[in-house]
Amino acid sequence: MSSDATSASPSTPVHAAPTLVTTLTTARLVVVPLAARHREVCVAAYAASNALWSSYLASAASGEALEVQFNKRLERSVEGWSKGVVAGTEFVFVAVDRATGAFVGDCNLGGLFRGSVWECNIGWRVAADAQGKGLAFEMVRAVVAWGFGPEPAGPNLHRICAAIMPGNDRSIRLAERLGFAFEGTKRELILIGGTWRDHHLYGLINRAWVAR
Repeated sequence: MSSDATSASPSTPVHAAPTLVTTLTTARLVVVPLAARHREVCVAAYAASNALWSSYLASAASGEALEVQFNKRLERSVEGWSKGVVAGTEFVFVAVDRATGAFVGDCNLGGLFRGSVWECNIGWRVAADAQGKGLAFEMVRAVVAWGFGPEPAGPNLHRICAAIMPGNDRSIRLAERLGFAFEGTKRELILIGGTWRDHHLYGLINRAWVAR
């Protein structure tokens, strides 16, 4: 889970690096870069889901206005997609229902390292009314596949890492179902709601994903 940045211009469009694939399609979802056009549906979903998310996500527990939360994610999306696959990039995706256009969740690949270490961190969250339907699995699987995808269409990452709070059983099961392996625990890793929280660390390697 990544830290927040400063707020964005709400009208700023997303211009992706020209070679990157930016639309991911699953059986029930369209997964695309977060953009200003998603403001209304995202803010409404934040309002309905923040009470649930606040147990596990620093941004949801921060008490910030929902518009501010959206603007911060939007800024990271605009900046990351415009830079392309370079160190420090964060790619922010939003998933919407193909049939209704309703917000399902969002997923980000952030903290990109390139060089002798070639990995990033993945984080995701799913709207309260979209949980328990397998939609999180569809969304995260699509983003992981994109992250491991060959250049120039994808970043061609070597590793993807996830930090998940103990007790977040749905996210742990999802990660394990995708092939993420438990790699240890970082004590008091993230400040959430005024308390430093331990997080389990999970990792997935490109060749293991390809071999599935």
